[in-house]
Amino acid sequence: MDPPGDGIRLFGIRGQSCKAGAAEGTYAIVSEHPSVRTLALDIALAISLRPTDAPLASREDLAELDGDDVLNAVRRALATLGSVRVWDTATLGPAALAAERRPDLIFNLAEGVAGSGREAQAPALFEWLQWPYVGSDPVTLAIAHDKWHTKRILVADGIPTPAARLVQDPRDAALVDLAFPLIVKPVAEGSGKGIHDEDVFLPGRELTVALIGNTGAWDVLPLVEVNFPAVGGGRHRVFGYEAKWSEPTPDDLLCPAPVGETLRKEIEVLATATCDALRVRDWARVDVRLDADGRPSVLDVNPLPGIMPGDGDISCFTRAAFAAGLRYDDLIRRLVDTALERYRSRSFLSYRPGPTA
Repeated sequence: MDPPGDGIRLFGIRGQSCKAGAAEGTYAIVSEHPSVRTLALDIALAISLRPTDAPLASREDLAELDGDDVLNAVRRALATLGSVRVWDTATLGPAALAAERRPDLIFNLAEGVAGSGREAQAPALFEWLQWPYVGSDPVTLAIAHDKWHTKRILVADGIPTPAARLVQDPRDAALVDLAFPLIVKPVAEGSGKGIHDEDVFLPGRELTVALIGNTGAWDVLPLVEVNFPAVGGGRHRVFGYEAKWSEPTPDDLLCPAPVGETLRKEIEVLATATCDALRVRDWARVDVRLDADGRPSVLDVNPLPGIMPGDGDISCFTRAAFAAGLRYDDLIRRLVDTALERYRSRSFLSYRPGPTA
């Protein structure tokens, strides 16, 4: 990544160095360089909020939407950087958003509510308006939300991922030429939606990798492991919808994951290569599973990961940040700084912001 010009260094949090030691090594995830972000920012928080009358575990179709806990925690963190406007994309349409005053930066958490490319809808509007925002562009978000297209890119780049077939009609399932056991997933869903107690393809441990940065400058946070004895997950050890959402506890996830240094490094390399292949920006979560021989393969890529703020919540990204020594507010500010640094560079910039209208 090209360094910011004019001696500006925006990578990190003022006066802090966040490090967390583990038996397998030491993670250093925040630059020693102080931020020079001194002017108050006009920030818009784009978020898709779940209806207040819909309990989290009762509506599988709303699992990807955020609740007031995320809204309030992120808004509180952003308020330390300037003024914050909230745009609920579950109720505001594109015309209403386009009529808003151009912000200095949009903190994008908008999951969208309809369509297989729903995570790309708000960023596509921001791109059209040439408004800067945190996170990946609509191309990456749309591809990553489609598991079939994601696999095709990973395979083309030589990145290990379980073999798969696309079945568009249940009557064609008998034609699948893969050996059992298999796992059946909706092609364009997240948050464990549609994944119940199905056969698993890979029998080994399941781990998650949280990353912050951009190509050439990825920081990998401590690995998270799904603790199947605690979450259950059915007889085939699947981290599906019930396992994630029914009764989450702090014991469901192990972080830092108890893995050896060789395996940890192999998983980190796999995760960063995955993010590079999909042209991920600023942050992402990569889910990995081990096969019977202990070799890791990529299950899923989420360039818009959940960041529920509680210690006992199921957000792997937040758990990894806490294990690395970051407070929640630090995590949000770190993501803001990462996006600002990217816009000051020539990497991943699909447009040059023009003059403010």
